[in-house]
Amino acid sequence: MCLLSTTLIRCPQREYRGTHTVRVSIGENQKFESIPRLLLALILCAGALPACKTTGASKEEVAAIPAGAFEFQPESSVSLVHLDQGRYPNLYSPGSYALWVDEEVARAKLQKDLDAGIVVSSRLAEDAQFIHANYILFECRLESLFPDGSIAYDVIGLRNMDTYLMTPGGTRIRPIQTILGGHADERLRGALREFGRTNILIFAREDVLSEAPTIPDQTSSVRLYVDGFNSAFYFEWSAAPFVDANGDPIPPPEPEQSVAGRLGFSALYSKLRVLAHNFK
Repeated sequence: MCLLSTTLIRCPQREYRGTHTVRVSIGENQKFESIPRLLLALILCAGALPACKTTGASKEEVAAIPAGAFEFQPESSVSLVHLDQGRYPNLYSPGSYALWVDEEVARAKLQKDLDAGIVVSSRLAEDAQFIHANYILFECRLESLFPDGSIAYDVIGLRNMDTYLMTPGGTRIRPIQTILGGHADERLRGALREFGRTNILIFAREDVLSEAPTIPDQTSSVRLYVDGFNSAFYFEWSAAPFVDANGDPIPPPEPEQSVAGRLGFSALYSKLRVLAHNFK
C-alpha cells in the first residue's frame, strides 16, 4: 500500500475529498465440530466469499457475464495506517493495519485455526458464508504509543473517533456495527507504554433503501478513515497494485507475517454469527 514517502505515488485517477476515520472488532477462540471438506470448498469458492476465478473460460462464457456482475476487489487485503492530515501525526503507531476480510483472508484464518488444532463446525462455516454474502468486514489492529497514555488507550478503542469508508468521489459510508476487541494489550517501549486492540468493522453490502451496492462496481479504490483529536488517518485498498515513483509495484505488507491477522476463523465468525440470526 502507499507508504508515507516522497518516493512513492498513489495509483492514478484517484482524488479524495475530505478527511476522516475508521473502526473494527474481535472475538474469543472456540472449539467446534469438524468441518466437512466439501463444505470448506464451498465456503472458499462460493459467491458469498468473493467468487473463485477459473481459468480457460471461453469467449462465449466471458461474454455471457452480465455488466456490473463484479464487485470491487482489492489487489491486496492488507493496508497499513496512513496519516491524512492532523495535529497529532503520532496518534497511531506505524504498526497499525487493517485487513479487508475477503476470500484470501477467510482461507488464511481457517488454516490458522486448523494449524492450532481448533475444529470448526459446519454450522459456523454456513454462518460465515451468509455473512460474507451480505456484509463487508474489516479487521483493524490499532496501536498507539502516544505520550498521553489515556488518549492512547482511547484511540485504539475508537473512543471519540469517527469512522467510515470513503470512495474517490467523496461518498462516506458508515458502518452498521463496530465490535471492539475484548481487551487492550500493552507493552513497554522505552519510557512509554504502547497500547493495542483488534476490532471488527461491519458494513452492509447493499444500501437498505436503494438496494444499490455500498461500494459501486467500478470503484477504483476505497479508504477506511479514523478521525479524531484533530487528526485523520486512513487505510487504503485499490483494485490495481500500488506503484512507486518508477511505476514498479509496491509489495503489500503482511501483518505478523500472515494475511490471517490476529483473529482466527472461529474467533471472528463466532462473534459475527448473530448477523446470520443464529444464536446457537
